[in-house]
Amino acid sequence: MEFRPDPRIDTRFVLLSTARSGTSAIISALRKHPLILGHGEIFHKDFKRQLNPQFVRAHQLEDIDVQADIFAYRILAYTDGEPVVGFKMWRGQNLKDYRKIAADEGIKKLVLERKNRLASYSSLKLAQMTNQWGKQGDIEAPAPILNEFDEDAFTEYAARIDQLFRH
Repeated sequence: MEFRPDPRIDTRFVLLSTARSGTSAIISALRKHPLILGHGEIFHKDFKRQLNPQFVRAHQLEDIDVQADIFAYRILAYTDGEPVVGFKMWRGQNLKDYRKIAADEGIKKLVLERKNRLASYSSLKLAQMTNQWGKQGDIEAPAPILNEFDEDAFTEYAARIDQLFRH
């Protein structure tokens, strides 16, 4: 079952990328635009925090325990008047649903690739060390220093990310 988009929606989009690539900053900026209803990572385990508050107010979130693709299409079908609606996701999340959404020509795909693999790898390792995955307020604490560099782990990470973007 698919949801028909609100007729006021001109553009539906999905921001596709990997973790530690800047998608949160982009979604945050898009949410500030009056013509865009943007959502974060809707397939995140804590997805309710990722949803735009307008969507949350308009839906019974307890009833959202449906198939992921139906949830994604429900999100892309709802607007409070904004003509552009979208969210972000990673390829590794709900692979079947990712393929369905990726094949849907009615949904624009924005692909964000952070070319500096060492920067994204380091950012991932620091986030894992500190369990801080997003910016916390306006003042950033000094980042801890990575004392060890695992060349094999980095090489494997870079190869995996390269393969993802070749796809």
